Amino acid sequence: MACAGIYEIYALCGELRNRSPNAHCGKLNSSMKIARILDEPGGTFRVEYDNARGNKQNTRLEAVTYEQALREARSYLEIGDDDRDSEGTQWDIE
Repeated sequence: MACAGIYEIYALCGELRNRSPNAHCGKLNSSMKIARILDEPGGTFRVEYDNARGNKQNTRLEAVTYEQALREARSYLEIGDDDRDSEGTQWDIE
C-alpha cells in the first residue's frame, strides 16, 4: 500500500476545501441523522440517536403509545415539521 506524501495530502485538503465551503470542522449542513424509537419492557419507549460527535445516546420517553413516542422524540430532538433541527440537519425517525 503506497502512502501519499505531505504535499499530496495538502493538495487534496485544499481541493476539498475549494469544492465545499461548508466542509470546515468536518460538518456539512446537508447531513442526515437517524433516530430510532425502541420498545422497552413494561410498555415504555426510548429513543436512540447519534449526538453531535457521532456517539449513540439513549433517552427514556414518557409516552405510552408509539404515536406519542414519535411526537416526544421529535420535540426532544427539536425536529420541526420539515424534518430538520435548528441547525438544519435532516432527521429520519424509524
